[in-house]
Amino acid sequence: MSGIDALISEIPIPKMALVEQHFTALTLENYSGILRERLEKDSCGIKPGMSIALTAGSRGIYGIDRILRTIIDFLKSRKAEPFIVTAMGSHGGSTIKGQMDILASFGITEDTMGCQIVPGTESILINTLPGEIPVMIDKAAFGADGIVVVNRIKPHTGFRGKYESGLLKMLAVGLGNYMGANYIHSRGEGEISAKIETIASDILSRVNILFGVGILENCEDKISHIEVIPAGDILRREAELLKQARTMLPEIYFKNLDLLIVDRIGKNISGGGMDPNIAGGFTAPGVETSPRPQLITVLDLTDETHGAAFGIGDADTTTRRLFEKIDFETTYPNCLVTCTPRLVKIPMVLPNQKQAVQAALKMLLSVNREKLRIVRIQDTLHIDKIWVSEALMEEADTHPGITVLAKPAEIVFNSQGDFF
Repeated sequence: MSGIDALISEIPIPKMALVEQHFTALTLENYSGILRERLEKDSCGIKPGMSIALTAGSRGIYGIDRILRTIIDFLKSRKAEPFIVTAMGSHGGSTIKGQMDILASFGITEDTMGCQIVPGTESILINTLPGEIPVMIDKAAFGADGIVVVNRIKPHTGFRGKYESGLLKMLAVGLGNYMGANYIHSRGEGEISAKIETIASDILSRVNILFGVGILENCEDKISHIEVIPAGDILRREAELLKQARTMLPEIYFKNLDLLIVDRIGKNISGGGMDPNIAGGFTAPGVETSPRPQLITVLDLTDETHGAAFGIGDADTTTRRLFEKIDFETTYPNCLVTCTPRLVKIPMVLPNQKQAVQAALKMLLSVNREKLRIVRIQDTLHIDKIWVSEALMEEADTHPGITVLAKPAEIVFNSQGDFF
C-alpha cells in the first residue's frame, strides 16, 4: 500500500442522491426559422456579388451550426458570396488545425456549411487610438465587402462591465486573433470591458459590419432569443441583451458547500473551463457571487475541448485520466494571451476518481464530517440534474425548485476506481 493509499483509502464517501433543479426557461424550438424570418425583413445592405465574412467562435453555442447555415443560405439567396472566418482570438492553440478542429466539433465544416472556412491566423492594424490602443482585425474579414458578426451574449467568466461576452467581444477579441486578444487581456481584467467597447466601437465606425446576430441561451443551455441587429444598433442593443442574459443564469441552489465535484470541464462548456458564475468564487473586484466551495474536484475533460484544460487551476484535486488528456500546446497559448496563469495550474493528481474525491474529503477543514455538504454536477453548463449528499436531503425535500429523483445511495466504483 502506498503512502497515499494509507492516508485516504479508508475515507468514507457519503451517499449521494439524484435531484432535479427546476428553472423557468423560455425555449425557441424553431430558432432557425425565426432567424430566417428576421433576416428576410431587411435587405441588411446586401448586394449581389458581395463577399461577406461570417464570424465563428470557439464557444459551444447551442445550434450554432444551424444558425450559421441559415445565415449562409440567406446570403446566398441574395446572390452574395459568404465565407466563414474563425474568429476565436488565441483559442485552438492559435493554429489552423486547432481552430478547424474546434469548429468541426460543432458541426461546422466546409461541407456542412456549403462555403469556405478561412482560419483566423493573420491580423492587420487598421487604426491606433489615443493612448496607443491598437485596433486589429482579421485580414480575410477586413478584405471582404462586409462582415456579419455572430455570437452568444452572456455574462463573462472573468470580468464585469457594460459589455462582456457578445458581439463586441467577437469584434475586438475574436476577429483580432492572437494580437488583438493579447492586447486586450494584457491590460488586466478590470480594463477588459472598456477596451472591448473602445476597440469594437472603432471597428463599427470604419468597417462595413452589415449586421449582428445576437443569441441568448436559457438556463437549460437552449436558445431563448435570437435577434438580427443592424450595425448601428449593436452598441445599444447588446448592453440591453446582456442585462436580460444575467437574469437567465442558472444556479446551484445549495450554498456553502464543503466539496463540489465536477465531472468534466472544457472550453466548449465555458471560456474558463467551468463557469465561476455557477461554481462560485467569481474573482472580479466588487462582484458579489456565491462563495467558492471549500474544495473542488474535477474528474475529466470534454472531448470537444481538444486537450485544452483551461480552468483546471480552479480545481484542488483531479485524476490521472484528466491529466493525461491535457495538450499543453493547446492549453498554454490561450493562457499566455489572456495573462491568467492561475487557470492552468495543476492541482493534486490522483490515480482515479475515487481517490480524487477521497483526497479532497481528507483535506476539508473545520467541517462536520457527519453532515458533509457535497454536490456533484456534470459540468457548469448542465445543472438541472445533480447529485447531493445525504446532509442536503432536508433542503432538497423542502426546496420548491427541487424534485428528488432517487434516494441517497453509495457511489459504485468500477475495478479502476472510477464511477464513469
